Amino acid sequence: MREQIKILVVEDEDLTRNGVVKALLNYFGSEIIVDTAENGIEALDKFEEKEINLLITDIKMPEMDGISLLEILNQSNKECMTIVLTGHAEFEYAQKSIAYGVFDYILKPVNPKVLYESVQKAITKFSELKKMKTNLKLVEQHAGTLHPIHTSKNRIIQYITEYVMENLDKQLTLKEISELVHMNPNYLSGLFKAETGELFSEFILKIRLYKAKELLAQTDMKIYEVAEAVGYQTSRYFNRIFQEHEQKTPNEFRKLFRNN
Repeated sequence: MREQIKILVVEDEDLTRNGVVKALLNYFGSEIIVDTAENGIEALDKFEEKEINLLITDIKMPEMDGISLLEILNQSNKECMTIVLTGHAEFEYAQKSIAYGVFDYILKPVNPKVLYESVQKAITKFSELKKMKTNLKLVEQHAGTLHPIHTSKNRIIQYITEYVMENLDKQLTLKEISELVHMNPNYLSGLFKAETGELFSEFILKIRLYKAKELLAQTDMKIYEVAEAVGYQTSRYFNRIFQEHEQKTPNEFRKLFRNN
């Protein structure tokens, strides 16, 4: 069962507030949970009490207006989609809310069909953002929290790192890289170790696996295509290396993202 979307309707006019709530429940039913507030101060209390996924707020209200409400929510890093209700006369003023990431505007009197379409789009966008954040957390958890690209100030190491990132589909041996920068392989190996704290071969392996996990998580490429893209000539060898270091096969890693 899909998680219910929690909506807060902030409107000082009883008729408009009740009409919006009724329209939402008629269209979305049990897919949503709707709460209400009559002004910005009451709305802030609601945000402290519970999680809000979608805020639908009027602009002109007593005690605290919609712009002030959005400003405070923005400063406190409250994450939710926002739809603003506004009249023709106050639309120019309402546009100030653009700075606070408002998703959409609905002119009053509220047309139920327009409300439904706007809320449906906001819910879809919210779900996409939530999915994206979940995937990013999984990437950090399963691909490592530190990006494998080194930030050495040594220009040779910087050049090698950039070259490796752009040529992961190649073999990338120490001998080849040494010839590229006109250095003795043994000297370059020592320099790389001193600058990065790891062997060149360890760096290549780490960056291949990191890129592979990105492709598995973010694309629908076949396993053999991912293997080739990160420099493995056979998917069988790629599978073995991946499982050896990640304790799961590439397919298992991908399913972890699909299931979340």
